Amino acid sequence: MTKITIKQLNDGWLFDCEGHSGFGKKGNDIVCAGISALCMAFAERTEELINEDIISSADINVSDGEVHIRIETDGDKMSEILLKNTVETVMAGFRAIELKYPEYVMCDW
Repeated sequence: MTKITIKQLNDGWLFDCEGHSGFGKKGNDIVCAGISALCMAFAERTEELINEDIISSADINVSDGEVHIRIETDGDKMSEILLKNTVETVMAGFRAIELKYPEYVMCDW
């Protein structure tokens, strides 16, 4: 099972995705592929937000079966809105996968 946790912090966001879904064989697991695509898109967008000076910093760690992202913001209202919209879009994708495959994905937020 894959567990996805997203928490809003006082100074940013915390994102954790851990585990393999176990839906299919490695390399042919559509649930894992969907989750991985969302994780990679979120990590890439986080890097773009840093380069655009929208968020102040982020710690991004990606390894086999795990993605951890800690985003820090500087309190700018527009930056907070842009980041929140990004996070909510990714959350919607994870929720859709969880609704379709609840025995393989657990979202916590």
